[in-house]
Amino acid sequence: MRRVRRRADLAHGARAACLAFAAAVAGGCEAKREHYVAPPWGDAGSWADAGSTTCTPLYPEDPCWVPASWKPTCPIEQALRPGFAMPAMRWRACSWAKGCLKQDENWPEAPWGGTAGKPSVSSTPDGVRVGYGTLWPPNIGSAPLVRVVVFDPDGSPLAVWRVRPDAAATGCTITAPIVASERAWLFAGDLDEVAYVLGTPYAELATASKVSQYHGASEYREAANDVLATRWGSRIAFLDRESEGWYPFGGPNEGSYGEPRMVGNETALVQCLYASDYPEGCVWSRALPHVMKKLLSFPDEVVPLVVSDGTTLVWMQNPAGVQADGSYAQGDLWTSPFTTDPSALVPTKRRPAPTTGWRVTARAADGYLGMSTWYDEKVHVYRLLDMHHWSFGWSEMLGMEGIVHVDAEEIWYWTSQGMVRQRIDALGPGD
Repeated sequence: MRRVRRRADLAHGARAACLAFAAAVAGGCEAKREHYVAPPWGDAGSWADAGSTTCTPLYPEDPCWVPASWKPTCPIEQALRPGFAMPAMRWRACSWAKGCLKQDENWPEAPWGGTAGKPSVSSTPDGVRVGYGTLWPPNIGSAPLVRVVVFDPDGSPLAVWRVRPDAAATGCTITAPIVASERAWLFAGDLDEVAYVLGTPYAELATASKVSQYHGASEYREAANDVLATRWGSRIAFLDRESEGWYPFGGPNEGSYGEPRMVGNETALVQCLYASDYPEGCVWSRALPHVMKKLLSFPDEVVPLVVSDGTTLVWMQNPAGVQADGSYAQGDLWTSPFTTDPSALVPTKRRPAPTTGWRVTARAADGYLGMSTWYDEKVHVYRLLDMHHWSFGWSEMLGMEGIVHVDAEEIWYWTSQGMVRQRIDALGPGD
């Protein structure tokens, strides 16, 4: 063991825990703490059983790692004391823009791990809940491992998981949780062979036992309360939590698909390609889970983007044919009242669209669309009611990985160095 001093960022939680241990810790609550570095793992359950809800902390800030409650064959653990497994999510003002907040690097004892995988953000009446993954060195000199967390709206960690430190070579992995309004979805296991999918209400994360299994890796995941959407390569699939149905699409001679985007709990919009470089807009629904239906299909025009906030359907329509730089010719943004029936569309051309290729990152919610195409190195925000527009560039030091959230007040995007939030009312008059 070695002695280290925790940073002040955790002082509020650490002091409360320390008071309970004051009699056992020499020097009282202000003394340096014993930091447990190498737990006596032995077998996976040698010091705690899977599903344990209590433990005897070995030092005041012990997270109490135990085997995950759903008893995976892969050595994944969850923290019974998540406040000591991950610092609270905090924000600081950006140096490059007004009304902008960047995720603070408030990791204790270890270098800032940045973002490991795509974060997930979901609105609640009390704020936003976040699913997040980061690289976390378990001790000095070791290779970093992924640690994942669900943050409550107040920024405190609600649940934290990790791969057991002595099992990194097994191929076991875990991904950033996907947060919906009522539950979190977690991928864990050997993603080359079989993965475990956990879709659990927030109050039950510590004791969840029901999992679904699927074969094959997954590069992209999105979820509603009862549906999980995944994509790997050119294939996609939907898991219905209630029926336990698994509905895959794509494969040889079956077309390819872009990232599915959930609309509420019943529907997903998907970019579908049944001909090379000719994306169209398709729709999937729980009512007809084996069917992928074309929704937006136009002669000589492609659909690089289709999203909806549940009230307004919005899409990008461009002349077909890829230019030398990989982009499409100038296109336009169109809207219609939301529908899944092609015959009920009321297409209305609204305004010119940003330059784009086939890859667009976007979110729509609360009457707003946030998107980026990377070609102009800007984030674009549209108010769907009148298609008023704002745009801003991101910090060159951070780059852009994708849009993760938009509402009537803010747009969130993620970078390799964490998440960034930008207030819309700080973007100026727009156009």
